[in-house]
Amino acid sequence: MTGVTVRRAVDWVLGKLQIGMGIAVVAFGAMLRADKEKIATQLGQGIAHGVAWMQGNAWWVVVVGPFAVAGIQWMRRKYGQPWAWEALQKLLDEFRAEVFKEHDGEPVDHHRATLFKFAQYRLWWPPAGWLVPVARSDHLTKRGIQKFKAPDKGDRCEGIVGLTWRCNGWVVKPRAGARLPSISKASSVEQMTEYAQETNVPLMWVQQQVTKEHPVAGSYAALTVKVKGRRWGVLVLDSRCPESISVDRLKRFDAFASVLAPLLEKV
Repeated sequence: MTGVTVRRAVDWVLGKLQIGMGIAVVAFGAMLRADKEKIATQLGQGIAHGVAWMQGNAWWVVVVGPFAVAGIQWMRRKYGQPWAWEALQKLLDEFRAEVFKEHDGEPVDHHRATLFKFAQYRLWWPPAGWLVPVARSDHLTKRGIQKFKAPDKGDRCEGIVGLTWRCNGWVVKPRAGARLPSISKASSVEQMTEYAQETNVPLMWVQQQVTKEHPVAGSYAALTVKVKGRRWGVLVLDSRCPESISVDRLKRFDAFASVLAPLLEKV
């Protein structure tokens, strides 16, 4: 997952390249009509040689340059506008804080909001769908976030994020009054299997988290996010608290949704 700082730096570099290429196209194009002999007389042979070199290379700069400018502009749009990513980060931070308000003072990485985007890798056959993490609340646990399968065959979608991709409305695990098994190195295979079944992940995934000493969440809430009426991705809340995430708090997402959808059109 690419951070906002990196996105800002990349956009700055691409922007300068785009401007530089545009200037080159104009400059090389203008040199095509330059009189080398007149320039040599007025400005000297050194300048004249430079003009001659530009005239000799102008054909490919003028032809390729506009395509390069358009390509860079496409890359900037594809990468997303930095201001939109910054606003998205702030929105996730605020929504996470709203939902987990009763946990103020606890580590922020114990209660998180993560946004996954649906991506289809068309170079594979059949085309493979994945839900890929693109943003996470606050400043920790942003690296190494796993993506989850989301193929056309719904039964093969993985994780809470994959289960939510198949559903409408909020998906909450565990339900109110219930609890997921607490997972640690001391957990039995039966407990890990139950956790895997409840959270829609392979047993191996749970075992890997235990082996790598990556704490697994005690509760989840997730919602499919739409842009212009089409499914865009999934917003996932996870918490180490074993109690079910408050449905009343989740309803407050409606106030954030009106801001989120326009932002996602820019990222």
